[in-house]
Parts: sequence; C-alpha cells; structure tokens
Amino acid sequence: MIRIQRGNRHPTWGAAWLDLGRLRLIRCAPAHPNRWMIVWRRKLPEWNRAQWERRHEHAEADLQYLKENFPKLHTRVLDATGR
Repeated sequence: MIRIQRGNRHPTWGAAWLDLGRLRLIRCAPAHPNRWMIVWRRKLPEWNRAQWERRHEHAEADLQYLKENFPKLHTRVLDATGR
C-alpha cells in the first residue's frame, strides 16, 4: 500500500510523508533540523502522555533497586543519566 500525506496541524505542520507498507519516508517541516527522516513503523500505539508519566514515576524506585542490588551498575546508570 502506498499513501502520501501532508501534515496540517501541530506537530506535523508543513511535513509530508510517503508510506510504503511499514516504511515511512518523511520530508520534514521547513524549520526542522533534519531534512528527511526514514522510519520503520512497528505497529506500536502512538505516544501516550499518561502512560509515559506512569513509567517516569517508577524511575526513582528502579534506581533505588539498582542501588541496593547492583551498586556498580547503579553508578554507571547515574553517570549516563546525570542524576
């Protein structure tokens, strides 16, 4: 299936994309730092703010678990995330 679309609202203002099955070629909006993007869609749902916030709430508990059980790994995670 081939489909061509153009974004007319935020966040796709001025962008255009061509779908070739799961492959999506995106011509970015004029002010975007990238001119083209290539995306392989995996049939995952769109981004959901509530779900992201729930995962973010558990991040501190995850770091505490790492600190207690894997101290060397915990320091690497802290270095990588800057926390």
